[in-house]
Amino acid sequence: MGKQHPDTATSLNNLAALLKAKGDYDDAEPLYKRALSICEKVLGKQHPNTIMCRNNLKACTDKRDGKVTTIGKFGYDPETFSTSIKLPVHNLDFDEIEFLRLLAGSASLSKDEKGKIIAAIPQLTQDQIEELLGILNQEVDQFSNLEVGHGDKNPLSALEKKTKQEWHELEQELVKVVK
Repeated sequence: MGKQHPDTATSLNNLAALLKAKGDYDDAEPLYKRALSICEKVLGKQHPNTIMCRNNLKACTDKRDGKVTTIGKFGYDPETFSTSIKLPVHNLDFDEIEFLRLLAGSASLSKDEKGKIIAAIPQLTQDQIEELLGILNQEVDQFSNLEVGHGDKNPLSALEKKTKQEWHELEQELVKVVK
């Protein structure tokens, strides 16, 4: 791999996402810009990875500047989210409710995968949980950007409904295990 390789752009984008998830928008922005530059040169302006990098950069600068980039929301509202799921005992430092909210709203993970992630929490390192939080935040940004692009028509409502139903089912399953 070299400085202009697509995998380099992916690594830069992932690092920027982690920084953004930690609130380090000013440090994330140049990494997003570099990733976008590589993608535009190597893959072209209309390649899906280039578009993703462009959207990530916009979401980062909008978040830094306090702009709302979504029409509606995908996943669970941070103000009203609650769950019966409790994480296993662990020695990690992170916002458990925010983690569960992001995990609950993840459309890319199945119900079973979410259950396995919850069960694996005690074995994760701090770096792994931070990376996972970054990925889950990035997913929310990606889906939110899709909502903006489709205006009043929300093609994601069925997916969101399915995701919420599966989380409810997981809550029921995990409550049975605890009892």
